Amino acid sequence: MTCGRAALFALALFAAPAAQAVTINPVYSLSMLGGQYFYGGQQGALTGNFSALAAPAMRLNDEWDLFPTFTASYQGTKQVVDLVGAGTLFQEQMDCGAGLKPVYTPGWRHWKLKPSYGFRSEFLKETKDENWGQGLFDYRRHDFGVEAEYVYRDPFSLRAAADYSMTSFPNYSSLESKAAFELQGKALARELVGDKILDSNAILFTLAANAPWRKAVVEFSYSLLAQGFPNQHVVDETGNLVDPLRSDIGHILGAGVKTHVPLRRRWGEEIKMAASFDAAYILNTSNQNNYDALRMQYQSGYYDYSELRLSPAARFMIGNPDRPVTVGLSTAFWLRSYPNRMTQNSAGAYQPENLSSKSWMLSASVSRPIATRVKVLFNFQYGAAYSNQKYESFYKYSYSAVNYLFGVSYDY
Repeated sequence: MTCGRAALFALALFAAPAAQAVTINPVYSLSMLGGQYFYGGQQGALTGNFSALAAPAMRLNDEWDLFPTFTASYQGTKQVVDLVGAGTLFQEQMDCGAGLKPVYTPGWRHWKLKPSYGFRSEFLKETKDENWGQGLFDYRRHDFGVEAEYVYRDPFSLRAAADYSMTSFPNYSSLESKAAFELQGKALARELVGDKILDSNAILFTLAANAPWRKAVVEFSYSLLAQGFPNQHVVDETGNLVDPLRSDIGHILGAGVKTHVPLRRRWGEEIKMAASFDAAYILNTSNQNNYDALRMQYQSGYYDYSELRLSPAARFMIGNPDRPVTVGLSTAFWLRSYPNRMTQNSAGAYQPENLSSKSWMLSASVSRPIATRVKVLFNFQYGAAYSNQKYESFYKYSYSAVNYLFGVSYDY
């Protein structure tokens, strides 16, 4: 299904008759950036990034609001994406998406109900000469959800949500006869052999709340993710694929704090700051194991892991409150540990140490208005990942990347 067809499906699925004239408050955003990336000691050529958003919010009547969204983006800078339990390097990325979230405010005091539908299609190129739409890890995802929100003191609320998603990788398949050397001549784990074995269905339950605290807002959340793989059988200690299908369970605890701080005038300009700090802990368990067909090595609980994420950020607004110069600074840290996954040395021999990794990213941005709704932008990012895994013939565990981008954006 294309993004355009998904958008029409979303509108047909949730369209409600309006009792009065529809009021539309459109939000549009477009950015075009050019820049350069540096990855693994290699310098990239000048590339471009593009993103677009359309969100025409609709007020149907006193009870119904509709929030459709349409997005598209292209990224020409290299990136590492975790799709199968370790990082795969992609040269280019392109995606499009569409969604709709109706908001129903019934006669009950303080309550809101929010059903939703979303579709996303992502295209990932591992090599420059690969054609769009033929990438091994291209995927499509459909999301259906519903959320109930109780606003106990505007804007503070309690929320409960349930979501169901279907993700498919239409191009992913491997032949049984090529199990040992399937992908680009590299050894393939036994459990990843088959047709569409990365396809998955998932149910996500979330409880969340926010509340005032001094001059800040604190947020808490808990999510339970149950994910099933209808085409991926569990591998046993002999390397055979047996009847049980893979299923993963994830627990996600999140907490954060946000605040706005007015600062004194400096250099004749008014300065305001918005700061935030977010933390999350993730615990994932899976019944799937790993069998290295090339070395005949079996590891149970291979996809179990725990992860801690920390994300502090600050944004400064300088000058005219209606058209400020905005400076953003943020960083993020990830610490991940695999309790049942052994490391390998550079030759691929297994070691008794359990695999762990740590990553961090520093981001800085500046935007300055130059005309009505038009801004010039400059973004800088530096990221690095470190791991005790030394074997990287197929997946990337340790790397560093730098990119800078500059251009213009239009917001309506």
